[in-house]
Amino acid sequence: MEDIIYKHALKHIVSKMGNKITDGKQLLKAGRELFGKKIHGVYPADRIPKLTKQQPYCIANLDTANMFGSHWVAIVRDGNDLLFYDSFGRKASKILPYIYEGGRNVINTEDDKEQDLNGVEENCGQRSLTALFIYDQFGRKMFLKL
Repeated sequence: MEDIIYKHALKHIVSKMGNKITDGKQLLKAGRELFGKKIHGVYPADRIPKLTKQQPYCIANLDTANMFGSHWVAIVRDGNDLLFYDSFGRKASKILPYIYEGGRNVINTEDDKEQDLNGVEENCGQRSLTALFIYDQFGRKMFLKL
């Protein structure tokens, strides 16, 4: 069920943004349109802020601020936990060690891949927005099944 919902939501977001590489400005604009002030922002790996109850969503790049940017992921604050989504199904501990600073409890989504690992698909930003949309509309349980 969550697979069908994810594909439908991704199709809608892609229809608005296209299916190619996105930058932080594009993602923030789309995030504000989808979630209003709930999205804290779009950040490099080394500048992820403390998410709040009022602004529990963000998109982060795996690269640091002094780099070009490589891949977008989604992060949600849910109570005292940070929920982490990577469209390649990788764990936060392997690809985004900065997220653990301050003793944060990080919970990863399932390790299945929604995005082609061979570089054919370049829509990790759109997929990160889709993951946030799934959380926003359907909650933690469905988000963690992504």
